[in-house]
Amino acid sequence: MRTQIFKWLYRFGTARVLRRAKQDQLTILSLHRVTEDRDYYFQPIRPATFDALLRHLARHYTIVPFADVSSLKKGMKKPPLILSFDDGYYDFVQFTMPILQKHKLGANVNIVNECANSNMQIWTQRLNWLFIAAWDGGLVNMRIELNGQPFTVADFNGDWHRFYLKVFTTLLTYPREPRLALIRSLEEELGQSANYRMMNWDEVRQCAEAGIEVGCHTYTHDVISTITDAELLHKEITLSKLEMEAQLRRPVTLVSLPNGQGNEAAEAEVRRAGYEYMLYVDNRTNPLPITGAEMKVMYRIGLLDECLEETALRVELFHNKFSKP
Repeated sequence: MRTQIFKWLYRFGTARVLRRAKQDQLTILSLHRVTEDRDYYFQPIRPATFDALLRHLARHYTIVPFADVSSLKKGMKKPPLILSFDDGYYDFVQFTMPILQKHKLGANVNIVNECANSNMQIWTQRLNWLFIAAWDGGLVNMRIELNGQPFTVADFNGDWHRFYLKVFTTLLTYPREPRLALIRSLEEELGQSANYRMMNWDEVRQCAEAGIEVGCHTYTHDVISTITDAELLHKEITLSKLEMEAQLRRPVTLVSLPNGQGNEAAEAEVRRAGYEYMLYVDNRTNPLPITGAEMKVMYRIGLLDECLEETALRVELFHNKFSKP
């Protein structure tokens, strides 16, 4: 039913009407994985859907790199748009790049240093994997204690997704060690651990040499807003940039903060590090022109695995009309 509603809205021209309001705006899309793999809690976009999405975007937008942002003007025939990927999964090389190359389009991918160094599994995907295992295994008695209060899926009327969101959003407030300790405890209890393949430095260099703009997604994908140690913050934001530039032998001009979690201290560190752009996901666009030498905070629109028509409407901020303030 939902799919049919969005197909009808799209055919009715809703996306076209909304796009007119963005004529003098830069749209940046936030994506993660393009693969046939399924993840109930963080669905990747299917390759066929991504292929169709690029055809749609190329018809209605001018796809540009971050390197061109300062030269973008109002009144472009087709408004500008940037494709921005986070995390650096191997499926970017496996699926995303071939589809981009098919359409002769570029993109930005933001890499977690420790993933490229050692195939580290980021905490968010470790959590996803545990909930997939619990759901698939019918482990309704899995008990997770958050801030001293125990929860099971029964507390959410058997809704695993609501249970997951409660745990995920609560862990966004936990400092690194307590957060990872909870995840390790669950991994031991369930006998499960994530094993996603991430891009290594050779593969990241392959992307850069193919014209992909490589940015930083911090050193370990920590929740930046929970870091109170200045040295740790420096490592996540500044040392990650220096290491990445040494690996790629080219400047790294942008940083994407994981899970959109930042604060004044993080933004100050980003400025000191010399980044040109800091990326958030806030489901809004960026007014043109974007000029000046100072670091710019840029906003992205998060995409999910949905039918093409709903995705097209999400690009035009249709869903914002119905979101709670």
